[in-house]
Amino acid sequence: MLTMEQRRRLVEGAKQFGISLEEWHCDQFATFGALLYETNKFVNLTRIPVDQMVELHFLDSLAISKVLHLSAGSSLLDVGTGAGFPGIPLAIAFPRVHFVLIDGTRKKVEFVRMVIESLALRNVSVFHYRAEDFAKIPSNRSVFDFAVARAVAPMERLLPWLLPFVKSGGYAVAYKGSSVDTELDKLRMAIKTFNGSIERVVSVALPFIEIERKFVLVRKQSSS
Repeated sequence: MLTMEQRRRLVEGAKQFGISLEEWHCDQFATFGALLYETNKFVNLTRIPVDQMVELHFLDSLAISKVLHLSAGSSLLDVGTGAGFPGIPLAIAFPRVHFVLIDGTRKKVEFVRMVIESLALRNVSVFHYRAEDFAKIPSNRSVFDFAVARAVAPMERLLPWLLPFVKSGGYAVAYKGSSVDTELDKLRMAIKTFNGSIERVVSVALPFIEIERKFVLVRKQSSS
């Protein structure tokens, strides 16, 4: 489902994030896009038009690589993955990183599972869980290097969902927009009770469009 121009933008945009995509990567992204928009005819997965898919789904998902070092053997939990964002694009681009995706909507999880099988992705798994319930499983707590969420909830609600999964010294990371400053004002008053500290907020310009993504990085201080 990717035109030649979309493939060019995907490769060039990823390069701006320090990611080198080969033709086979692009083929996987194309298959993912085709599955997404075909399934979207029957299941509400996305409102983003297909001509903005590369910028607002794929490159937006990959933009986190500007602020995190996704090294081989590291692990990332994607909370509230929805149709697989940012987890699936990251799993395609970083095949040596282990990804776990969770979502509370069964139809979305079934779609993501179909994508994983169709692309034969071996470094990613998906589970039908809300964050609160997934955290009740002892083996899921304090084990991930990173826990991330893309446009799920305000920061004061999001941090208690993310930090229990993260190792001491690891990071909870939220994908946010320009209105994040208001959320941070509320969060700073309660952050210590979450056993975390706001390390920094990083702005990343999305290629080819006039949108700036803000990433809030919260470092885990101790087990929660």
